[in-house]
Amino acid sequence: MKRIIVLLGVAHVLFSLSLYAHHGKNYLVTGSHELSKPGSLYLLLSSSAINRSGEPSYEMEPGLLMGVTNWYDVEIHLHQGTEEHEFQTEAIAFESRFGIFGTGIHHEESHHYENEENESAFGASMLVELEKGFHEHPDNYELRMIVGTNINEYRVTGNLILQGNFNQQIGGEQKFAFGVRRLVFETLSFGFEVDGNIQRLTSLTFTPGVFIGLSDQFDVKLGASIRSSSFTEENQIRLAAIYQIN
Repeated sequence: MKRIIVLLGVAHVLFSLSLYAHHGKNYLVTGSHELSKPGSLYLLLSSSAINRSGEPSYEMEPGLLMGVTNWYDVEIHLHQGTEEHEFQTEAIAFESRFGIFGTGIHHEESHHYENEENESAFGASMLVELEKGFHEHPDNYELRMIVGTNINEYRVTGNLILQGNFNQQIGGEQKFAFGVRRLVFETLSFGFEVDGNIQRLTSLTFTPGVFIGLSDQFDVKLGASIRSSSFTEENQIRLAAIYQIN
């Protein structure tokens, strides 16, 4: 009976929660530089179960991602989570990526990125996210400069990030994220990501992950984030599911 309860708890964490940020479909934390194919529509369901200094919490972020043109795609999603043990919708966000240069931004494919024509593709894009906060949460913004390349079975991506809220009198936080994925089989990749604050490099978060293409339309990403910091102890289990509607 105890084993059944544990399995149900794990299933609840993995299949009914959502990850903090989408920013594309290729990583758990790092934003993707490729754009979605024009006319394509994706359902994004992601999850994060967090243990922050012994205090458990959950974050959810369901969303829709749509390719508009070869150089532009848009996403709308909700930020949901628990605060003081109460689950609530914290914000609604509008996000868009703009292609800047490079053949590597066309087009983001879920797990089939090993095609010969795109082996050394390189590209850059800019991401803009605007959030409208609820329940006394601030109205936030985020800007990301994203560059990436595919080299044979490897995918490598880097982000420079500026985050803040519209009530701040000075500039926001300057952060970074870096991700590497290696294709092992046609539908299976392993990856490693690191992110943190540029001004506090002693506080970093490391996220190893596994990326599985269950079909041409459905991908799953699972990882665990561990923060290395002298200020707080934080661990997360992350899950993201991407389904291509059309």
